Amino acid sequence: VGARVRVSGRVHPRKRYVYLVVQQERSGRFRKVAVRKVRAKRGRFATSFTPAFKDVYRYYVVAKSDDDNDRGRSEPIEYGSGVTTGGGVPARR
Repeated sequence: VGARVRVSGRVHPRKRYVYLVVQQERSGRFRKVAVRKVRAKRGRFATSFTPAFKDVYRYYVVAKSDDDNDRGRSEPIEYGSGVTTGGGVPARR
């Protein structure tokens, strides 16, 4: 929570815009919580987002199809904002 997540990369063939899709895990399933249109220059893009809650998020970047190319999508990346994934010392009760 409050920690900005930076996302950057390249798209080829070059596109004017790509879309950042952010999903939040709820009840064991990922739900879409945001889509942001990101300007790309010379095939490069950079943006960021700030998770609103301590939870597990997944994000990926999409390039829409056009007359010559199909839709493209990056591999989804999971990010836990303030969530531990095991290990460490258990808290006392």
